[in-house]
Amino acid sequence: MRILVAIVVLGVGASARADYDLKNPSILDRLEDALWYGRQEGHKIGPPHFAFDRTIAIVDPTAAELGDRPEASVPAPFVVNAIDGKSSWAISDVAVPIPSEPGKPRTDKGNDGHVTALFDAPWPAGPLFIHIGELGPGVADPKTKPEVLPRKIDPAAADAVKRFEATLGDPKAFAATVSDRKDAFMFGSDARERYQGGDKVRATLAKWQLAFKLRDGIVAGATASKTVAWLAANVDARPAAKPKAAATPYRVTAIYELHGKSWDIVELQFSVLPP
Repeated sequence: MRILVAIVVLGVGASARADYDLKNPSILDRLEDALWYGRQEGHKIGPPHFAFDRTIAIVDPTAAELGDRPEASVPAPFVVNAIDGKSSWAISDVAVPIPSEPGKPRTDKGNDGHVTALFDAPWPAGPLFIHIGELGPGVADPKTKPEVLPRKIDPAAADAVKRFEATLGDPKAFAATVSDRKDAFMFGSDARERYQGGDKVRATLAKWQLAFKLRDGIVAGATASKTVAWLAANVDARPAAKPKAAATPYRVTAIYELHGKSWDIVELQFSVLPP
């Protein structure tokens, strides 16, 4: 996985779920409010419980901690509903303008990227987590040292975390944990790396043949229904066939959904810190 400067509009169209209630407020409004972290007048949602925001990671952030950023914009997001209809996650490209001199147009697109946010009832609650992965020039730097995460796991998410940790180092086992849902989704760290459908995500993970290892802790939580769990972690990636190769650091978030007695991945996002 690598990152490149690119703007690719996420195809929503017929593939987007049509059963989501877009009224009062719409998921797009809520996602943009989440990206703006309540800096607009009249906002009604709070900051996320966890944020990977370009270059920082913050557990239980306040609006003040995340307020010193330009307003972000997103196209119509790809919205997925949990099977029980009690939570939804939004996936989209995101554009975060870089400040420029007054009267001069923006020319640098280095802050564009991907975003995932998980929302829970009751509406209009803020997101449980948000992951903004920047797309910029260059490749992931093995020398990068992401901000250390604590180990903070909601008991309701413990089984999902257990499955994540048990399979992370084995490409085949990790791919097998992906849901069969046709709207399962994965963002890689490259602008072109966007995969929809459980079969496609599994095949891609198997093709990458990357063995991941935790760098530090895991932050994880669950929805009120306890049928959807999320986690955030820093991982090191190496080719499974070359365990002594230099590791490449990634940030990852995952959404797991409880299918019967099995916690399965329905969304993954990988990102790297900008150079």
